[in-house]
Amino acid sequence: MDGGPGDAIVSGDLAEAQRAWVVLRGIGPAPHLCRPWNLNGVFTNTGKTPAKNAGWSCVNEFAKNESDFKWWRIPYMNQTLVAPNDQDMSILHLLMAPKITQPLLDTIKTAEVHLFVYGSAVYLDVFGEWHWLTFYQEPEPDGQAWDSCTNGNDTGDVRYPPPPLGGVPNAPNNLSIPFNPTN
Repeated sequence: MDGGPGDAIVSGDLAEAQRAWVVLRGIGPAPHLCRPWNLNGVFTNTGKTPAKNAGWSCVNEFAKNESDFKWWRIPYMNQTLVAPNDQDMSILHLLMAPKITQPLLDTIKTAEVHLFVYGSAVYLDVFGEWHWLTFYQEPEPDGQAWDSCTNGNDTGDVRYPPPPLGGVPNAPNNLSIPFNPTN
């Protein structure tokens, strides 16, 4: 490489091919009658280099439909380093229900009330660039699998996800800012 304009393209391609890629691997386990339900979100770095300063923000809400809940934002947790394909350090404990009862299981299965899990992650790659992802999911009525909802699942290459609600400041440590990916 001689420092010409073509070198920047090769350098950018190399960074893209080698950078960290943090994804939501999944949410689980499924609820079981008469047992505690410790719902976890698992994030993984599928890239080839570590993700630095990785932080997660996740909320779960029970509601009849999307228009019934608040889309709350919480501070980012677990500012940490995530090695490629290491998910042991990237588990978020989303919900800890003391015991699943038959009425609660029936409510979830009949979709009278939905459980929505949504949030975002931010991380810095080894090339000094920030990236983010947002996620928004709900379980199938049987509780065995999770579906990505139509809105709210996205990625980008700046410090924080874009401001929600048409311009609400995107402060990661503000506990009272609603987060609505549908607007």
